[in-house]
Amino acid sequence: MVSWELSPSGFLKMNFDGSISEGGSRCGVNFVIRDQELRLIAAGGRRIFDEFILVAELRAAYEGLVYASVYLEAQRIFLEDDSATLIEWIMCGHARPNLHPLVRDVCHLLDSFDSFWVTHIFREVNNAADWIASSVAHHSEALMWEGSGLIPQSLDRVLSFDFSGHTHI
Repeated sequence: MVSWELSPSGFLKMNFDGSISEGGSRCGVNFVIRDQELRLIAAGGRRIFDEFILVAELRAAYEGLVYASVYLEAQRIFLEDDSATLIEWIMCGHARPNLHPLVRDVCHLLDSFDSFWVTHIFREVNNAADWIASSVAHHSEALMWEGSGLIPQSLDRVLSFDFSGHTHI
């Protein structure tokens, strides 16, 4: 059983994801940033034209970290994704210079935070990130929300499901 968990006190939690359309012609990348009180701080995504899902997910991590660092001036970040491969790449990025250049960029961004945590989560608890990535891959060029005031009702339901502590079997 898995369920969405709170970030440690003082950390912003960033989930990210990538999605490829059925024909593989469009990708969506996104991030969802929440605080330790479960409030949506920001969520954003955009369409990119890349056919490799791991590169799309790296792009999502990079863009979310830039947003957290530059716009939110975050000092502590808790980073989660549902790709065990990608999390492994990020965790050993400095030790393996032959990895994709975006891995190095993500690692350098993480180093700019006072403290960071990187972990793998199961797809079942990455629903909000998956919803946005899929939406931009299939329907929209770009989306951005700050706070939870004007988010679509369907995204609000996904976030509420996470917030309620539902477990997935």
